[in-house]
Amino acid sequence: KNRIMKKIIIAISVLLSCILDIHCQDSCRISAIVYENAYNYIKKAMPEKCLVCVSNHIIDLGFYVVSELDSFPDLKKELQDLDDKKSVEKGYSDFYSKTLDKLFAKPVKAKAIIYFSKMQGSILRVDLVICSRYIKRSIDFDSAISLGMGNTFSYIFFFRKDGTIRKAFCYEMLYEAIGPVLQ
Repeated sequence: KNRIMKKIIIAISVLLSCILDIHCQDSCRISAIVYENAYNYIKKAMPEKCLVCVSNHIIDLGFYVVSELDSFPDLKKELQDLDDKKSVEKGYSDFYSKTLDKLFAKPVKAKAIIYFSKMQGSILRVDLVICSRYIKRSIDFDSAISLGMGNTFSYIFFFRKDGTIRKAFCYEMLYEAIGPVLQ
């Protein structure tokens, strides 16, 4: 009986492992689609044509409810709910993303850098920092901000389940000694 129980437990463990692996692969595929779609959107809408690199780290950018959302009450509520949830929960530390590293390996140096936040439900925040000189994609967010004072554009993306963009908003951020200021 013990042998049969061990075999059943092993079989269930293998089955659960396979199911989890399939789920993770699907989740990574959707993440890649989301990041690519956001990147392509930003590249098309950039205020100036310049070489752009993407940080290979996911960072906690935070979310802001902007006035443009007033015309979209369902999206505004979704973002406010997320903002309320984040104010209760602790933020997360920046972390290396294998997905971002594979998707956006080149260029390593550029005059603009894109930072992605972690997906929160169907919402993603992305910051584009335009600098006056070439920077490496390994530069941390705070250093990039100090080099790009006054040239930071924040995007809030709302995605569908398949990873396509449902709606996007862009606003300029000014970083001063006290922190970010919406424009």
